[in-house]
Amino acid sequence: MKQKIIVLVLISFVGLFKAQTLIYNPSKTYTANIVTSSATIAPISFKNNTTTACNLIYKNYSFNFPSGWAASVCDSYNCLGGISWGNWNLDSLKPGEEYYIQLSVNPNHIEGNGYLEVHMWRQNAAWLIDTLRWFINAKTVGIQEISSNSQIQIFPVPVKDVLNIKSLGVITSLSIVDAVGRSVMQFNDVKQQINISSLEPGYYTLFLEKDGIRFYRKILKD
Repeated sequence: MKQKIIVLVLISFVGLFKAQTLIYNPSKTYTANIVTSSATIAPISFKNNTTTACNLIYKNYSFNFPSGWAASVCDSYNCLGGISWGNWNLDSLKPGEEYYIQLSVNPNHIEGNGYLEVHMWRQNAAWLIDTLRWFINAKTVGIQEISSNSQIQIFPVPVKDVLNIKSLGVITSLSIVDAVGRSVMQFNDVKQQINISSLEPGYYTLFLEKDGIRFYRKILKD
């Protein structure tokens, strides 16, 4: 009798493993190389490849993005408003039906690498976890660092109230972006001195354009 019981249990487990089968597109790993001035939407879709409906649950298991990046997660019906912890239920996935989970990222002109790892499982089979991963690499294209350009000088750094700008040539635009990617100051008529005393202390990124070329410089406001 014991042997028969063991066989029945094994058959039940095999059935559950087969029921977990999902087809993924592009795959369980999504890698995107983007420029820092553009946003990207990276969806991983999945289709129920079984003959029965399944209720899926997922959670944002692990993630890390550079300071200043804006990132959020959506599924086929809901957006989480950023990347939130906790478990999220998907509507019942019918045989042959397709859903998706997508990562939206805006680097806000900040170079770096970010990742998100999502765990997903059937409601009645929590031990059968599928792992979905996103890797986003953002590089600056067509923009130069001011500290390595002798034609432009920004001082003092750190700065308390007034930022001095010296340039060989006319600076046509200038903007200052805070650590979370928000533009806090913009100038089209750029002077040699800019009063930034109204800004809160912290790190900022200065972007400017001269002769059709964009430049940037990290600054610290005391």
